[in-house]
Amino acid sequence: MTIEANIPLEPALVTELLSKARAGFNAHDPEAFTSVMDDNVELHHSVFPGVVRGRETVKKVYADTFWPAFPDMSLELTDGPFFHMSAPRFAVEWTVKGTHRARLEPPGLVATGRHIDFTAREINEIRDGLIQRMNIKVDMGEVLRQLGVLPPEGSRAEKALLFMQRLKPASRNASACLDSQKGKRPLPLDN
Repeated sequence: MTIEANIPLEPALVTELLSKARAGFNAHDPEAFTSVMDDNVELHHSVFPGVVRGRETVKKVYADTFWPAFPDMSLELTDGPFFHMSAPRFAVEWTVKGTHRARLEPPGLVATGRHIDFTAREINEIRDGLIQRMNIKVDMGEVLRQLGVLPPEGSRAEKALLFMQRLKPASRNASACLDSQKGKRPLPLDN
């Protein structure tokens, strides 16, 4: 998708969009949360393997996935907005908090009762006063450690997992990477 360049964003518009989105998110109100989004919005989120397309689908994802699993999930703006110099884009950083109280579908993670507190970084593209494209990045390793799915960093359990991963490379590329580290052959660049 190409967004028109050289169109500066009005800070007042972005402030209004952020305020409405945050209020809707924190109220777990899918209609209010997505009211700042174009009907054909594209959500690229590090949590999902693909692109979530359309305002109605975004509503469903949050209403059926995140909010039921984390009934106290909330957002706080911690940095930004930062404006792109020559495109209708802005970036923000959020702190996301919540307690895992119900099954998370997908992937089917049973409630852990654990509290999460992590950073989400987001880049948004605006068209006609609404968010057209969202790109949200979250450190899923951090989130999974907080939920107890992955062991703590530097722990014996983490070291054991890494050891097991090294025992049998999953593919020829993994094997080539290991061999290249030993100086046996160059790392393949084209696959």
